[in-house]
Amino acid sequence: MDYFKRRMVDLANKTRGHLTGDFAQVWEIVVNNEVVVAVWQDACEPDGIGMLLIKGEDLLRQSVENNRTLSARTAAIPCVELKQAVALRNKVRRRGVGGMRGH
Repeated sequence: MDYFKRRMVDLANKTRGHLTGDFAQVWEIVVNNEVVVAVWQDACEPDGIGMLLIKGEDLLRQSVENNRTLSARTAAIPCVELKQAVALRNKVRRRGVGGMRGH
């Protein structure tokens, strides 16, 4: 598992310990961070971990295009499966929370 993925798994595990099942907590994490990644166990992935970028696409793209290290508030949200992560990403896009292309 690469460094970034390991870091996201660690962040998601820490986040999991604070969540109570109230979606308002998840939404607060999304709003208060510049880059948000969903993380879940996925037997189809070689390392058993699936990830989906929820917020921060533009920041990451600029970082790659400019060949610069990104310094941004980053969070990882634990999900049950890809379907849950996609639902969260779609909600972020519909609400137009910063960092998503086209919003």
